[in-house]
Amino acid sequence: MPIFSAVICTYNRYDVLPRAIESLQKQTLPASEFDIWVIDNSPAGAERQASSDRWGKTPGLTYATVDRAGLSNARNLAAQHAQGEFIVYLDDDAVAAPTLLTEYKKAFEQLGSSCAVIGGKVIPDYAIARPAWLDNRLLTFLSLCDFGDATKLLTGSDEPVGANIAFRKSALVQSGGFNPALGRNGLEIHSLLSGEESDCLRRIKSLGHSIGYAPLALATHSIPASRLTHAWFRKRSAWQATSDQMLYTLNDNAVAVFKNAIEHYIAQVPAEHKNTMGFNWDTQDPELFFRQINAIGMFTRLMLANGKMSD
Repeated sequence: MPIFSAVICTYNRYDVLPRAIESLQKQTLPASEFDIWVIDNSPAGAERQASSDRWGKTPGLTYATVDRAGLSNARNLAAQHAQGEFIVYLDDDAVAAPTLLTEYKKAFEQLGSSCAVIGGKVIPDYAIARPAWLDNRLLTFLSLCDFGDATKLLTGSDEPVGANIAFRKSALVQSGGFNPALGRNGLEIHSLLSGEESDCLRRIKSLGHSIGYAPLALATHSIPASRLTHAWFRKRSAWQATSDQMLYTLNDNAVAVFKNAIEHYIAQVPAEHKNTMGFNWDTQDPELFFRQINAIGMFTRLMLANGKMSD
């Protein structure tokens, strides 16, 4: 029985999927200690069949096609069927370093049996030059993760990202897995719903487990030019707020804080952009753009919670 089951959940990413699979095939961890799973929930068709035919008979790799779309559903299926003591999820547009699984093994040994989840470092592979307006605090929207160069337990609000993350299977199953109502559902052109990872981590921590970070369990995440626009970050912020509101309600104190922060941002917006509250202003100032993205997220939550900007 393998120690690790490395899982790639994919939806219509046949251009980048081979790189992700091949990066797992090149691991330094002995082949006897891990297997690879691909959960393909793309629409049935010629491309899905061709990909299944290409990889389906590969030793040490299970290629499963699933008709029901949804990242949470695909991850839960992998957790249900994979046999590894640990399950490592890698995004289909990510590339694992050759030592990724070896480093996860070391990190779980170092952090102890109470540690149920470890996230690895995720660095960007930008398709174009990183825009000057992109503040470091917005990089989590791109599923990037860097908590430094030391293996450690995470505290406070720090969380790993789902592009490169490892779970003790027993704790993941005990927690109930990923909520199918959250996460990407194959309709990214319309929806960027997320939140399934934070929700799962919250439940795992409520069971008494800890969350860790292993910088040497490294993966590179492809960042296409389409995600390096002001408009994409605005959309991403609104959908993150929608996801958050599905998980957590706003109390009166949060409503007051949100309103104050939005008003403070609007006060800094040039007069010609105030008619849209500055939400569509393509500022080149990274600090102001960060505040804009925060304001959009907070405004979205207030609207979903039936909040009002003024009494």
